[in-house]
Amino acid sequence: MTFAAVKDPDAVFEYSIDWGPVLEASNPVDTISSSSWVTSGAMVIDSNSFSNTKSTVWVSGGTLNSLEKLVNTVITASSPARHYVKTINVSVKDT
Repeated sequence: MTFAAVKDPDAVFEYSIDWGPVLEASNPVDTISSSSWVTSGAMVIDSNSFSNTKSTVWVSGGTLNSLEKLVNTVITASSPARHYVKTINVSVKDT
């Protein structure tokens, strides 16, 4: 699944993904056991965190007038573990 967002290259933004509906659909008692983020282009991951159902990342930078990607991969606590991936397309523009 892909989402879209706009970011100024000088801003530090927070992006979150609510994995609750996905987890609920596959296993109502499942939770996130790990979450990782990667970015394309010049955006920098400043920090990230996760809870049982939500993953969050703080990013800075980016190349003006570019489309960059933030990709979140979560692994669940269930056995066998499930792996889910979502992408956020970030349009870097002066805002």
